[in-house]
Amino acid sequence: MKQQVQDLPREVFLRQRWDRIGLGVRLAYNPWYPGVIRCYLQAGALLVRAGVLPELTVQQRMLQVLLQTAADPGLPWAWRSACHEHMVFPLARLATLARLGLGPAPTAWQQRVDACARLLDRCRPGAGGPQRPS
Repeated sequence: MKQQVQDLPREVFLRQRWDRIGLGVRLAYNPWYPGVIRCYLQAGALLVRAGVLPELTVQQRMLQVLLQTAADPGLPWAWRSACHEHMVFPLARLATLARLGLGPAPTAWQQRVDACARLLDRCRPGAGGPQRPS
């Protein structure tokens, strides 16, 4: 018998919700609605506020999902670009955590974000770079 949502502890429900939204972002389930990326980031923030996961873990995982999505040539360029634009939020939180002494400096993350920006620029429609197959 399938477990009902209201039967789940709040922590489990929040974690599953965040994971489901993250999967939708990674697979571009709604590429015409980039607002879902913001929902993913907000769900992560809610996990942190509820004490389910540490902020460093959440921010790193969200940035990893966004990086993987933005670098995936099988997804629409506009979706990949929207994911790249939203990387600023977890990256800024990681920098704040580093300044507070709660995590390492996000230098490596910043380098990956910059490399992703260059990749997206080369793949931009009309840029003459490699394109997604039709």
